[in-house]
Amino acid sequence: MLFLSQRKRLVAPLFGALALTLMASVASAQVGAFDTGSPNQLKITNATLSGFCPPSQTNENAFDHVDRTLYVWGLSFGSTPIAVIGNKPGGFYGPVQLAGPDPVTGAWSAVIHCDEFSPAGTNRLLLSTGNGAPFNDGISLGFSLRGHQGDKGDHGDKGDTGNQGGQGPKGDTGNQGGIGPQGPAGNAFGYHRKFSSAAIGGTSGTVLSQVVTGSNAYIVDAKLNIPFAGGQTQVSCALVAVQGGVSTELDRVDTLLLGSAKDIAKGGISLNGVFAAAGPASTVTFNVNCSTGGDSRSVTNGRMSVIGVNSLVQ
Repeated sequence: MLFLSQRKRLVAPLFGALALTLMASVASAQVGAFDTGSPNQLKITNATLSGFCPPSQTNENAFDHVDRTLYVWGLSFGSTPIAVIGNKPGGFYGPVQLAGPDPVTGAWSAVIHCDEFSPAGTNRLLLSTGNGAPFNDGISLGFSLRGHQGDKGDHGDKGDTGNQGGQGPKGDTGNQGGIGPQGPAGNAFGYHRKFSSAAIGGTSGTVLSQVVTGSNAYIVDAKLNIPFAGGQTQVSCALVAVQGGVSTELDRVDTLLLGSAKDIAKGGISLNGVFAAAGPASTVTFNVNCSTGGDSRSVTNGRMSVIGVNSLVQ
């Protein structure tokens, strides 16, 4: 673009007259040399670039060939503000016409080419909307090179332990679990044997007997009634398990009551125990064996109950 002829005469006096300062590609205007107090006084209040101009890959004292947008804010810019930037190698950059204002930010803008400016020194942004001091203003603008990436800092100290957090909200109810696998088949077998009367004497004899099979273990309970007349001796009874020809005594009771020819004492014997078989295929015989101290008599109302179970917890 070409600068209007009447505005060319403003560049030299503006560049020499304005003495404002801007650092790091950000501008902040003070009242300029052309501040006349006029309500139409053009005034630059702020200026910045859209980003840093990167250094050239081949010349560390020059900028790379990239475009950046210059944003300018101020008052009384009119409709066609014209800008030039001084300190470009060989003179001024521009003139360029600013576009705007942006309806959101209020900024006026123009695209510049970084490689047309020098990192050294301060550039001068001059803005004009017409002839005369009220229609001109300027601001200093620095295009400095960004330094190299610094070394990574040391690892910071570990922070203090924070306070314990509050109780969190109760979680949602979980989904119902699936149906578990079917358990092994259990087994429970019951046996019962009884008698009304059985004779006993000085030699041990069996008064109750029950054969069982099909379970890993058995729970046994037995009871019987015994009379004691005058001069009769004690009675001894034992609960015995027989498996594979081997006898195992599970319980024993010795009872003696004093009776007479006139009054017969009546006693009772209760036996119980548990037995673990060699396996469910094994056959086990449970016996109740009783004897006296030498006399003979009868025991009555005897019974024995056996329950077979799959497992026995003792």
